[in-house]
Amino acid sequence: MDQTDRLPALLDDFAQIVGGDIRRISGLEDAALKKATKGRNAILVEGLGVFCLADEESDTETILTLAEKNALFAT
Repeated sequence: MDQTDRLPALLDDFAQIVGGDIRRISGLEDAALKKATKGRNAILVEGLGVFCLADEESDTETILTLAEKNALFAT
C-alpha cells in the first residue's frame, strides 16, 4: 500500500487518538478489510466513507469527528 492509499495525520489530536493515518480501500472485500483494519480504528472506503472501530459508541463518535476534521485539512 503506497502513500496515496492513506489519509495521513495532519492534526495532533488525530494522530494521538486515531493513529498516524487512515488506510483507504476501494471495496468491501474481506481480505482488504482485514488488512486495512489491522492495528487501526478507522478506514476509508471509497464511495462509502469512513468506518470507525471502537469498543464504545462515544469513542467511535470521537474518531469520526477527528477523521472529518483531519480530512478538511487534507483538502
